[in-house]
Amino acid sequence: MANREGICVFCHNKKSLIDSNNTLLSENGFGVCRSCSNRNVELENKQSFIDMCLLLNMPFLIDKYENTVESGKKNVAWSTYKSRISKVWTDGFASSIFEYEDQDKQEGFVITDEMKARWGTGYETSEIEVLELSLRNLYAIKEPATKFEVEKYISNVKLKIALDRAFEENDVKAIPALRKAYEDDCKTLGLEAVLNTKEDKIESVGESIRHWEATKPVPTRKEYEDVDGYAEYLTKWYITPLKRNFGMASEEEVNELYAGTE
Repeated sequence: MANREGICVFCHNKKSLIDSNNTLLSENGFGVCRSCSNRNVELENKQSFIDMCLLLNMPFLIDKYENTVESGKKNVAWSTYKSRISKVWTDGFASSIFEYEDQDKQEGFVITDEMKARWGTGYETSEIEVLELSLRNLYAIKEPATKFEVEKYISNVKLKIALDRAFEENDVKAIPALRKAYEDDCKTLGLEAVLNTKEDKIESVGESIRHWEATKPVPTRKEYEDVDGYAEYLTKWYITPLKRNFGMASEEEVNELYAGTE
């Protein structure tokens, strides 16, 4: 996507805007300029990167964020992160915490270089998909605080798939030892919620929502578009007034502000 001219939502100046997949902003002439994108993220503040990803509708990749922090480039933190995710942008959000499914291509699960490095060899494609989903579920339950904890999460997930294999192969000798190792590891990591869910066979509403969002995003269908009217509300009471202030609103858009007030 080429850079374009528009109004930056941070500094309110007309500038060259950086890439964005937020159509609500971009289609109305708004976005974020390069200097503001770097100024509004802090190198070691992960939440600031997540917030910028949400604003621009870009994937948040934990390994790319950690690489950015290691680079130590404070004044160009967002530009550095964005350059690091550019190579995986065509894969959508497959490596992000929430998986993205391209509704047009429908190519299915894609194994990235990051996944290969994370899990190593010896796993089938279907197993790597399960591993990735299990890891995202652990992140949703308890966000890891350090790289060491991330590695422990990866080991925990590998233990789980080894236990599943033992059940599938009916390996009665291996099952007790693997089950104890997996349950002890979960308790050590403070992930008792995983065990409780497994034993009770019941998911909370939040866990169910995270599961569906991670595997099957809402398809692009008319009945799912702006169900609660948020886009219409934002367009009428935020986007249009902004455009009017900068002399960019059409007469039809201005008249729509006063519709139903007669």
